[in-house]
Amino acid sequence: MKLPLILGCDSNAHKEVWGSTNANIRGEYLLEFITSKKLEICNVGNTPTFVTILRKEVLDITIGNIRGCELVKNWRVSNKPSMSDHRIVRFNIEGSPINKKILRNPRKSNWENYTENLKYNLVQLGLDEIIQNEIQLENNLENLNGAILNAYEDSCPLSLINSTKDVPRWNNDLKNLRNIVRGLFNYSKRTGDWSEYRQKLTLYNREIRASKRRSFQKFCDSIESITEVSRLYKVLAKSSSLTAAATNFKREDGSFTEGEEEKIQLLLDLHFPGSSSTLGTESEHTEPPKTIKKDDWKIVKNVITMPKISGGE
Repeated sequence: MKLPLILGCDSNAHKEVWGSTNANIRGEYLLEFITSKKLEICNVGNTPTFVTILRKEVLDITIGNIRGCELVKNWRVSNKPSMSDHRIVRFNIEGSPINKKILRNPRKSNWENYTENLKYNLVQLGLDEIIQNEIQLENNLENLNGAILNAYEDSCPLSLINSTKDVPRWNNDLKNLRNIVRGLFNYSKRTGDWSEYRQKLTLYNREIRASKRRSFQKFCDSIESITEVSRLYKVLAKSSSLTAAATNFKREDGSFTEGEEEKIQLLLDLHFPGSSSTLGTESEHTEPPKTIKKDDWKIVKNVITMPKISGGE
């Protein structure tokens, strides 16, 4: 079974079939392609989709296969300004409703109610009997799992998850500027003076690009903080026993090392028998202090500048 196909395109082709005022060779080729692929045209009427000061024409068409075009309803060209030479094409798609996401959120569970329900369910099961064979064990296990799940489902009901994601680059300033541009578009259509509309349209597009850059920069800054690692570090720092168990080594007799010296000595005995640790003793071979040369100061002067120290860069 073929899937529904709906395709919107800026054809740049003229043909009376989709409402153009004339026909050209590109339109002839496009119509031949549409008919050869058993596609249909969803355009209704001859309202221009391309509008400039000099001309008006139908260049944008909506095509699809039979199943796709059957879903397209109320096809029309919008009167609202699109901030472009091409007008906005709108239509409705009839289909089955979108399946909403429904799930349980454990954070919103009533754990007191869960405990009471679980105790009641366990009493009703009567698991005090002695298990004599594997079949009885499997039955008791299945009943126990059912009691736990029933108590949880009663204490944590299903809830509808609504998406609260907004477009991060959009704000009230852009919304107000868009309304101004739309108003100037309607005014310019009536008067024929497009100068102020073009100025505001240029400003609107510039602000859109600037908002996109700020939004992307904010996103990049947000991912630099590793919250998961920070949270894990706090957990390990608060639990001394967990930290000790994760860092100390276990000897052959079952005991654990205490301190850095014992860990190093255990590693030396295991991998380098007969060696001894020099931790805490001064090495006999020490490097002489490095002399700073004139070229080194030049590099420091180029790397460390006052704007960087003060936070200007």
